[in-house]
Amino acid sequence: MLERSGLIARTRHAQFRPCHLRAEALDEALGWIEESRRIWDERFHKLDAHLRDIQQAHPSGDNHD
Repeated sequence: MLERSGLIARTRHAQFRPCHLRAEALDEALGWIEESRRIWDERFHKLDAHLRDIQQAHPSGDNHD
């Protein structure tokens, strides 16, 4: 799985098959993780603000029309 995902590279040397970590693949993953985190942080912030607005509009907790 690690080789398929590009995180390691295998080489062949006689009967040995050493693995080498591909740091650039980790950098790519980190970039994706950071971007995803930024997007979800923004979405949760908007949801929090929306829920606060709803609570302020109905302070008694009665949300029925």
